[in-house]
Order: sequence, then structure tokens, then C-alpha cells
Amino acid sequence: MKTTTIAKWSVAAFALTAFTPVLATDVQAQIEAQQVPVQVFKDGTTELSQMANYTEKTVSVSPATNGYTVTMTFNQGGFVNDFDVNGTDTLLVEHNTESNIKKYTFHVAEVPTTVTAVVDLTVNVPGVISYEKVYDVQIKVGDKAISFEPKEYPFTDIENASQKEAIIELYKADIFKGAEKFNPANSLKRQQFALMLQRAYTFTDPVTTSFTDIGTYAEETQIAIRSLNHAGVINGKTATTFAPNDEVTRKQAALMIYRLLKNQFGYVDQVSNPQGKFSDVTGEETQAVAELNHLGIMTGFEGKFNPGQKLTRNQMAKVLKQTIAYTDNVK
Repeated sequence: MKTTTIAKWSVAAFALTAFTPVLATDVQAQIEAQQVPVQVFKDGTTELSQMANYTEKTVSVSPATNGYTVTMTFNQGGFVNDFDVNGTDTLLVEHNTESNIKKYTFHVAEVPTTVTAVVDLTVNVPGVISYEKVYDVQIKVGDKAISFEPKEYPFTDIENASQKEAIIELYKADIFKGAEKFNPANSLKRQQFALMLQRAYTFTDPVTTSFTDIGTYAEETQIAIRSLNHAGVINGKTATTFAPNDEVTRKQAALMIYRLLKNQFGYVDQVSNPQGKFSDVTGEETQAVAELNHLGIMTGFEGKFNPGQKLTRNQMAKVLKQTIAYTDNVK
């Protein structure tokens, strides 16, 4: 896999100190369990056991010391009194009394494999059926060999994101934090944008601020807002309000990144005629949009920039990646 180096900077005036990036080998491996088919046979036969009606059709398999941990789900688990595999008690790891589901784990040395099991049932459905029985069965786990590769990121919803590579790189650089979902199509709040920029550049915290609406946020978020405002990157909505939960528009993002380049990296405008590049850009953001478009940090579509449109998290990943790539090369 191609790995892009992303540096993080400590900014004090124009003195820059490189921060060692988090490389792929430094990221804690994310290994997901695999679902494999399971079959339950009558003892000593290849005929399906009645027990197959009480279990899910797949089991969850995850790597363990000297083999694998198998998690088996009984969809009628309330009837199960005891469950042994190869003469050893299994471990009950979940019992949902509302859904009547029980989950048990046991160890196997390899997959696929067949184990001998004993299931003790007490079935009691008033007016329908009532019996007790001990089932001796063979359980076949899997139908082919499996392997586990560490996953380099935790997000399950970025496979089709146009900025997947940028999202992964920023996650490795500890700018995006791990979570099950990244939500690439979602909009971005002002406090979130500030947090990402602060993680990337580590601006000096002035400690105090005139903003009265950020005190309930996490300390990291408050530091980010104070620092970026002090650095001349993000302005408040008023002298005393930051509006941390307002969504960031593409226009606002362009202005913030432009100020970052100008105020902290000494960027000199390179576009002499910024008007006319995009038919819908005519306000204060005109120069900022033209410069960021020139640098490849932000682009438009079919002659429009859509300045009032909300910046998505997917778009934000590109903006941050391209901005960092540019500032990495500033001497």
C-alpha cells in the first residue's frame, strides 16, 4: 500500500518544528472477526441434527493463542442448560433475555475443523412443546482455510469514499481518531474543523479567550479554538461567540485555510486575476478560493465552487491532506 508521509507542525510565528509522523507500522492493528459457516450433525453421521434449528448458520471466528476463538450463537438460547465442546465447558459470553439469544465461545486449533459437542436442552413452550434432552453432536466450523490480516483503519464506511486514501493517511497521523464509522457524507462543525487543524499544526494556546460559548467542550477542543483564533486562522461569529456547533461551509473553509497559509506560512498570492474562475464566487472569499484552487487544495465542479454548500467530512479530508502536503514543503 502506498503510504503518504504527513508531518505535523508546531507553529510559533514562522519558526517551524517538524513532528514525527505516525507511520503505518505505528498504528495499532485492527483485526476483525470473520463469519464462517457452521453445521451441526447428529453424532457419528453427516445428517443434520435437530440442534441446527437452535443455532445461527454462521459462527464468529477470531485469532487467539495457538488457534482461534469461536463464538457460537444459539437463537433459542434460553433453552440451553449446558454446552460442552471436546469435553470442556464453553464460556457463556452473552445472554439476552429479551431476544432469548445466548452466545458461547470455545477454542479450536484450526479452521476448518469438526468438534464433538454435548448440548443439554430444556424446551418448554406452554401449550406447544415441552421436553428435556441431551444432544451429542458434531459441529463443523468453516468450510475452508481462513487468514487474518491486520486492518490499517477502523472505519467501515469509507470503501467507496472518493477521499479514502486521504482519510486513512490522516487517521495514521492521529488527526482523525478511530471510530467504527467516519461518516464521509456528513457535514462538519466549526469546533470539529478547529480540532483537526490543531492536531495537524499544534498552534500555541493563549490560554485565555473572549469566547463565552466554548466552556462546555472537551479541553482539547477548547485549546484548538483558542489557538486557531489566536493564530488568526478562525474568527469568531462575534467578539464573544465562536458558534462551535455551526456547520462549516465551503466558503468558510476556504477562508480559514487561506488565513492559515497567509498568517502562519507567509504565503504570497499567486493568482493575479481571481475573478471569473467560478461563476458563483464574488464575495470576500474570491481571492482565497482562487489561491486554494491554484494550489489544488480546493476545487470546483462545472465552473462552480458552491461556496454556501456545507463542507463534508470527505471533502475536509482532501482539504487537510492537500494543505499539509503544501505546508510540508514550505521552507
